[in-house]
Amino acid sequence: MHPTASGLDPLRAVTGITSGSSLGLDLGQLEHNARHVIARLLDKDDHDPGVTGQLNEILEAINLEAADGEASWSEVFSNAGKSRNLQRVLLGMGPYMMNQWSGVNALCYYLAYIFERYLGFSTQMALILASVAFTQYAIMSWPPYFYMDKLGRRWSVSWSYSAEIQPLRVRNKATAVGVFSHWISNFIVVMITPIAMNAIGGNYFWIWAIVCASFCPLTYFFAIETSGRSLEQIDQMFYNKPRVLMGLNQENTRVIRTTAADEENRFKAFAVMGEKGRG
Repeated sequence: MHPTASGLDPLRAVTGITSGSSLGLDLGQLEHNARHVIARLLDKDDHDPGVTGQLNEILEAINLEAADGEASWSEVFSNAGKSRNLQRVLLGMGPYMMNQWSGVNALCYYLAYIFERYLGFSTQMALILASVAFTQYAIMSWPPYFYMDKLGRRWSVSWSYSAEIQPLRVRNKATAVGVFSHWISNFIVVMITPIAMNAIGGNYFWIWAIVCASFCPLTYFFAIETSGRSLEQIDQMFYNKPRVLMGLNQENTRVIRTTAADEENRFKAFAVMGEKGRG
């Protein structure tokens, strides 16, 4: 089964072919190139079952998206269907907004100023301390990579979480809404920080402490766990037992730890499904 013309972009993303350079290439050639790229990424033969399975998974997603067509904005913000789009959009916005409403950028943008104005450090020392703080941000961004799928992605991932929980049909628009909520929150936090600090000084950061503390119950009660689950399994959470407080269903929050062997078996299953489809 070949992808339709409207589904070319994901294949181009895999093959590295731009719109201009793909003129004259048929869909079969694009599929062949995609297979070769996946094989190189996995360090396997082009016709390895794992490669075939991963390619079939991509092609299935392309065909489903092409068959459903483009979702309207009203559909994105509707809770009428069984997929509960609005609820999932709001859930996807949560981690993006928590990123900003933790107050982190109140520090990132103004840390040197805070050290100098409110803590009495010299300009030079304030800049040095701010540099040290920013360096530790970069260093401490690495540990979550190793444990986030063990502790649970709903607690430690923001930028990928929204895409993981959205239905395929509305994923692009829903994720765009999440990113918009992130940057509009960033704008608000950065704009109000100087005003608030001039008004209430260091007490301003008690506000952020309280807001940060609220993230724990919000995540516990509302968020679902995506670790180790396929997109279809995530859909089933909303289809089978829909509720506002999705986190109260223990099955929705259980962390599933998958191994490389599990992933390989999944891709092999897709390879078998693809062969049956062609037959």
